[in-house]
Amino acid sequence: MVNLSIGSHYGPHDGTSAFDTMADALQGPGRLIVGAAGNEGKDKLHASLVSSGAKPDTLRIFPKYASDYSQLSTIDIWGDKGMSFTIVPIVFDIPSGKVIKEFAPFKVTATTADEVQKYSFTKDGDNLQGELAVAGEVSPLNSKPHAAAVFNMFRSDSRRAGFYVISSDKGTVHMWADDYYSTISNFGVKDFSDGNSDCSVGEVGGTGKRIVSVGASVSRDHWTKYGIYYPSGEKLGALASFSSHGPTADGRIKPDITAPGTYVISALSSAYEGSKRTFASETWNGQKYEFGYMQGTSMASPLVTGVLATWLEAYPKLSPEEAKDIFHATATTDDATGKIPTEGSNLWGAGKLNAWEGLKRCISYASADAPVSDNH
Repeated sequence: MVNLSIGSHYGPHDGTSAFDTMADALQGPGRLIVGAAGNEGKDKLHASLVSSGAKPDTLRIFPKYASDYSQLSTIDIWGDKGMSFTIVPIVFDIPSGKVIKEFAPFKVTATTADEVQKYSFTKDGDNLQGELAVAGEVSPLNSKPHAAAVFNMFRSDSRRAGFYVISSDKGTVHMWADDYYSTISNFGVKDFSDGNSDCSVGEVGGTGKRIVSVGASVSRDHWTKYGIYYPSGEKLGALASFSSHGPTADGRIKPDITAPGTYVISALSSAYEGSKRTFASETWNGQKYEFGYMQGTSMASPLVTGVLATWLEAYPKLSPEEAKDIFHATATTDDATGKIPTEGSNLWGAGKLNAWEGLKRCISYASADAPVSDNH
């Protein structure tokens, strides 16, 4: 059993990344990998262009920087296999509501191979200062057109750099901002697209085809620190507001299951330096022990990992596919989850993890798999 509580939004989000294909190959009977789905369930990090193929279709976006002073952004852009698309950087004047400059287009086609174009914004010419680098390729992982747009800008109160994505080919172009330095926004400008939290499950834990991806539910809606009550703002029993959701770029349902992820309280490592998460401490035999609280799908996925380890004790041949079948057969549904379709939900997966019912199912699998005695 391996738990992965890491992730990012660089990658195709369709299970074809080098990591996802490696993780799929490593798994099998008795070998499972669990991953946190991500904590971007309410972040506007995603946008998409759905092109009909009948005419050129255009998506217009701006990066929205986390800091006004360190304006950095990486936006990862992936088209469907066989598509071509064009990126056109622009300078937009907010007061007038007009595009005042378009730069030379950057085209990603079937023959694009590790090409890079840099665009400079100058204070004198554009009333905007900084640089945009766009790199393009046809990915060797999945033969999809792929580009990355990297902004490094200085603050401007009146003008913004952005870009268009244009395609005449039928299919979908997805893009994800890094969600650390930036998200995606239209800043209220007509004909520009605002970001959304669709397809917000992250690479590494959320998109693998065999990885068990875990979302977070609310098992505790407050914590108490030295007698003071702190509400979380979450609703008890509901899906955590931050829990990332599917689908993946290739249309698969993710996460696979949900488990308690806010707030989880436990002992802190003795190597932990302590922080605002420390809410209580005890001293025993001269040693101080601290307890802390955390939240996130990175709290839910270790819980699922422990449960699956228990299931493996009962049925050592358990495979990722069988584990997911057990989720669908035994997961708890309630008023919060609503009725979950047979194929699952892009919010809840199969529902809320039911460790006991799943264990009983594993025991029955093991009994059916046991060799028959010569005396029977």
